[in-house]
Amino acid sequence: TAESIEFSSKLLNLGMDGLHCRDADDVKRLFNREQASQQEADILSGQQKALIIESEALKLILSGEDLKLQRYFLKITKNSETVVCCRESPKQKAEVVKLVKNDDPEAVTLAIGDGANDVGMIQAAHIGVGISGQEGMQAVMASDFAFAQFRFLERLLLLHGRYSYKRIARMVCYFFYKNLAFGLTIFIYNLHAAASGQVIYNDWLMSSFNIFFVCYPVIILGLFDQDVRPDSSLKHPELYSETQWNKNFNKKSQAV
Repeated sequence: TAESIEFSSKLLNLGMDGLHCRDADDVKRLFNREQASQQEADILSGQQKALIIESEALKLILSGEDLKLQRYFLKITKNSETVVCCRESPKQKAEVVKLVKNDDPEAVTLAIGDGANDVGMIQAAHIGVGISGQEGMQAVMASDFAFAQFRFLERLLLLHGRYSYKRIARMVCYFFYKNLAFGLTIFIYNLHAAASGQVIYNDWLMSSFNIFFVCYPVIILGLFDQDVRPDSSLKHPELYSETQWNKNFNKKSQAV
């Protein structure tokens, strides 16, 4: 079922080569450094595109008995375009998410599910998405976002997720700027007044600065700022790469 879904969603295709691990023997054979197969060498060099691993093979990797095996598994997944974990138990779903989170603290994980067996995975991820359907409301109740159909995930990420990232990034930089501008004027005036203790602003003015004078631009920016039209965000998914590479909230943008 998992492979059929991947083909229908175009994450897998018939021309894509890959590794298929069904049990512990496949793991030992394919992930052994001393007896690396040509497939393994290809996937590490970026030529292979898919990894399909089943529950019995995951059991050996997630057991924690061989930490080198876990690191090697993660290395292969990072060099794969698509990774399919099928026939998993609810506990294994959550453990796979935790394994990715612990390996890379900067990674952001998203888990999406529609049933009670997906609750652990949804709660383990940074962002949990639940689909309301015939399997009950447990996944929806445990998630951060909920919708009725899987196709709405595209709009959640490419449109609302991208807008939210850019708005928050600009708002934080705006806060840095306004506080720096306010503080520098006081500092420069104290130099001019020879540190006499004379104030440049009245008390009510200092108290009202954040409450009245600069709150409205921040609110408007956070609610309505759009660098491109919504239909353009969906038409050009490559714009989402800005959020993946954190291009709008880094030291350079904060300095500017």
